[in-house]
Amino acid sequence: LTVVQGSIVNIKADAIIHPTSTSLNMGGEVGHALAKAGGKELRDALSQAAQTKSIPNVGDVVITDAPNLSATHLIHVNSPTWNASAQEQCISDLDKATLNILTLADEQGLTSVAIPSVSSGK
Repeated sequence: LTVVQGSIVNIKADAIIHPTSTSLNMGGEVGHALAKAGGKELRDALSQAAQTKSIPNVGDVVITDAPNLSATHLIHVNSPTWNASAQEQCISDLDKATLNILTLADEQGLTSVAIPSVSSGK
């Protein structure tokens, strides 16, 4: 395990994790940074992927290519939203998301994964 501070788009890894919603939306700080770095080619690839791939439930994951990024792949995770009045459920959802990310990475034979702060609002 290595902890790095800096822009995730500059991290050399097999995959970068993209916290998102059900539709692979490039919103949020990480999504915006990835979209800017990946440019039109990445946005087009994700638009096409969204036609056939979905992550309907919190914690669901899907993998796509990562054109123009330092990583080969993006693993998109339908990330949970923090709710202070439902802390136990939020923690459970985050555990599920993390397990699904690591399981998919293992199934794909990936050996390095860059995981940003998920569901922190940053």
